[in-house]
Amino acid sequence: MGWLFLALVSLPLLDLLLLVPLTASIGFFNTVGLILIGGAVGAVLLRRSWAQVMLSLSNDMATGRPPDDHVVEGGLVALGGLLLALPGLLSDVLGLLLMFGPLRRFLVPWLKAAAAGAAARGSLRVSFPGRSAPRHGGAILHDEPKSPFDHPVR
Repeated sequence: MGWLFLALVSLPLLDLLLLVPLTASIGFFNTVGLILIGGAVGAVLLRRSWAQVMLSLSNDMATGRPPDDHVVEGGLVALGGLLLALPGLLSDVLGLLLMFGPLRRFLVPWLKAAAAGAAARGSLRVSFPGRSAPRHGGAILHDEPKSPFDHPVR
């Protein structure tokens, strides 16, 4: 989790370090215009990319295939949208890169392998809001009923 904190702190600082010389070279209003145009283009791409991922996800579910790749792609599209919402040149470039399908499809196997490795080491924690369960070695264990009749009557 330390790398996530480092990324969240360093990205705005790097954006600021890029915006100062950019503003000095092309002017304040041109810089603001560039950021606004990047945000507008990003919003259009976000809407289109999100629609494509959701269509693929629903097609997978309709045909009975596991939608795991498209869930990861949806997370990358959401991350790209978040980066596009942040003001700054570097965050806009990273967000725009995440909007393109070939890059997302390249990153999906790597992210799945990283998550599987973290789960094997016990450093991946998954929780669901509103549920409390004992934590054992980084995993959350839930008592699963053995049969349909083991459920309490509600």
